[in-house]
Amino acid sequence: MLIAEVGRLFKFGIVGGAATAVHLATASALLLIYPGFSVFLTNFLAFCSAVPVSFYGHQNFTFQRQGNSKKFFLVAFGGFLINNFFLGIVVTTTHMNGIASITISTLAVPVLIYTISRLWVFR
Repeated sequence: MLIAEVGRLFKFGIVGGAATAVHLATASALLLIYPGFSVFLTNFLAFCSAVPVSFYGHQNFTFQRQGNSKKFFLVAFGGFLINNFFLGIVVTTTHMNGIASITISTLAVPVLIYTISRLWVFR
């Protein structure tokens, strides 16, 4: 059982890493094309681009079972809200803007999302 959970955590990291790469690549491209774009809107659009990677990756690779898409999107959106909360803290306390602030906030959420996904979405 412990070995299976470690394997799932590893797979979760792979899928999460891929989704995070899509998120950060999208955010970087948007900020490169539109330098004055709001980091919050950029973060939202980048999040939207990464959600399908995350859902299908976790469904077909991490958990290998049909997940409840409504629960998944609820958890993902909750993760986005937490991400945006951290983004607000980073921007207001450090005055850091752009891709650095989005990167910091995006890396803050994965452990919480894994736990909720494992225990509620893909059980």
